[in-house]
Amino acid sequence: MSLDDRMKRALLALELTAQGKAYSYAPVTAHAAPESMEPLGDADPPHLLYRRRYAGCRTDAQRSQVIKAAEAELDSILYVTKPTRPMETPSQREGRILRDGEGWELVIAANGFRMLPRTLRDLRVRHGRDPDYGRLPETPGTIVERRERVREMRAQGRSVRSIAATLRVSHETIRSDLTKSDRRAA
Repeated sequence: MSLDDRMKRALLALELTAQGKAYSYAPVTAHAAPESMEPLGDADPPHLLYRRRYAGCRTDAQRSQVIKAAEAELDSILYVTKPTRPMETPSQREGRILRDGEGWELVIAANGFRMLPRTLRDLRVRHGRDPDYGRLPETPGTIVERRERVREMRAQGRSVRSIAATLRVSHETIRSDLTKSDRRAA
């Protein structure tokens, strides 16, 4: 491929990326900030800049350097490297998802972690959690303890919703606990 053909390809690709720089300039006036000044640098899009540079070259070596610079800029536009964060193992990722997604509805949590709801449901079930909200199931001992705490808080005059918020369970669960404890007391 000739140098001219390589340059045409690079210029076309640069033009299609539309990555030209645009500056806004407000001249210094009585109302402008004193540090405002004309922007520095070339405001031309890269393809026009490289076209002018290429046209001003006298030798093939100079043209080759301009082509390499244009291709390098094109690569920097097309292949942007994202900053990397420390890699986590699959088990660390699962732990983070289970920990951070606990209490969140399945679909909302799945969207937040950019995964399919079915995949999150399977992960929760595999780790013995409630598939809908990701909470660990309560053991019978903890249910009895929770019902005692509910009765104590209710005796202090707290509302069902404030008890639910404190114990991090739904208000329906608190109502059920109060109903069951009233039946046992009767």
